[in-house]
Amino acid sequence: MKWDHWVAALCVVAPLCVGAVRAEDLDSEHLFGFTEGSDIGEKGEKEGEFGIFGRLGKQSGRYVGLIQSNELKLTLTDNFRIAPGVLFSHYNIHGAPGLPNYSGGGVDGFSFEMKYHVLDRDAAPFGLTLAMASAYSRIDPMGSGRQSAFGTNIFVSLDKELIRGKFLGAINLGWAPNVTQTPGASRWERASDLSLSGALSWRIAEKVFLGGEVRYARTFDGLTFNHSAGHALFAGPNFFARLSDKVWIAGVWNFQVAGKTFTVPGSLDLVNYERHQARLRLGVSF
Repeated sequence: MKWDHWVAALCVVAPLCVGAVRAEDLDSEHLFGFTEGSDIGEKGEKEGEFGIFGRLGKQSGRYVGLIQSNELKLTLTDNFRIAPGVLFSHYNIHGAPGLPNYSGGGVDGFSFEMKYHVLDRDAAPFGLTLAMASAYSRIDPMGSGRQSAFGTNIFVSLDKELIRGKFLGAINLGWAPNVTQTPGASRWERASDLSLSGALSWRIAEKVFLGGEVRYARTFDGLTFNHSAGHALFAGPNFFARLSDKVWIAGVWNFQVAGKTFTVPGSLDLVNYERHQARLRLGVSF
């Protein structure tokens, strides 16, 4: 074979090989923003994850809520992972309708997540993971100071590589019941949220992804969809970058584009949700 034939063959095969390598080291969990991919890591993998979740803006005035999460992710088997965590929060509320002025925060509570990886993208038409994340919180995001709140988010993550190693999509469906009691209250308040989200992520460089996300959330008075209290539609961009073999960073910003609450007139639900929601995460494997 002449040298120019070898060059031509190499030009065809090399991109395929690179694409295969990139697909193999692809971890989809945090590519999509609030929407999560189905990957959970390999057996024996340990990872520390540090995140800040921002809730910004009500009808008027100032509303800033920052929740910091610190998790240790332990992949115990090829299909099962746990992640205990500690939560911190800070709120700055001033002049927001229906909320007391409040500025403060501290140690908020703890969390515990379990994930079971049901289907792998390489062996099935799509990846599928079942998850349950529970948390206890002691600081009221509505500005009353102290509370006792227990919440659980049960959700399904589904993802698929639309273009091998380059373009991915994901869908999440979740149900989040919670109970809350504020000091002096004689009864526990019960509520729940139902959410559906979809996201896309495109590899723009070897270690960088950019994409977009749409999320719909509806909140209910009661644990079993008793009465709808409001709903909201969010949309926004996301990014993911691998800084090294062991370190990655991911971020997402969503803004409320439509919504409705049944207590306050308007085209958005700024009673149960915020104008903007954002999250920044940093992960370190060891």
